[in-house]
Amino acid sequence: MVCKALELSNLDELDSDPALLAVCRDLRKAAQRLDHAHLQLVQLAYTASQDLKHIAFGTDDAAASTHGALGSTALRIELLAARRAEMMEQLPSLIGAYRRLAEVRGAQRAAGPDRRSAALSTTARPDALHLSPAQEAAVLAIGTGEVLVMESVGARKRSVACSGPERITMPTVNFLVTNRLVHWDSSTSLLAGQRLSLTTAGEARRVTIIGKHQPPAAPGTTATPTPAGDPHHRPQRAVRAL
Repeated sequence: MVCKALELSNLDELDSDPALLAVCRDLRKAAQRLDHAHLQLVQLAYTASQDLKHIAFGTDDAAASTHGALGSTALRIELLAARRAEMMEQLPSLIGAYRRLAEVRGAQRAAGPDRRSAALSTTARPDALHLSPAQEAAVLAIGTGEVLVMESVGARKRSVACSGPERITMPTVNFLVTNRLVHWDSSTSLLAGQRLSLTTAGEARRVTIIGKHQPPAAPGTTATPTPAGDPHHRPQRAVRAL
């Protein structure tokens, strides 16, 4: 079904662009599950048809069954048919997402580097970007702990799990990713969790945030600076200059 809809000879011909990696992976898995369910259904239906053929021609005397003519085969056929129908309903949305992303990436590649650079310039520079207190807290949390984007089975709603006490929302994550402060690793499953990490610009912004929240040294004193990599470091008492 996927190959026919996308006019491909096999799934290996899907676009190899890194931006399409996640949707291609989900599309392959969905197609493989559908093929497996369809194959099982066809095999069971063939077995049932052979059993019914013996009954139709009156040649089932020697194969009497105490569990009915089809045993549990009929129920298994019903379950597989319902499962296959559900998978076929979900597949068009994945195919549509792949098509839209492929079209956008194709247009970007055709535009050439100059126009792509111009498009990127419309996004604010990470070092000049204004961050809300919640966004700054998210940068600090991602830079110092384990932060994962997860999706519950059947819920289809994404949430953010942190190793610390911070609460980070998906709009905050999307904002930081869009402005190139945070990298979202989509190489793993959402059920297992996809890790967030700071980009180079995000790490530089984290250091700026830490410095902004440090108390200023008293006049005529020299304070020991806090190491940039440890936001929890307690500064030493300021020493009065002689």
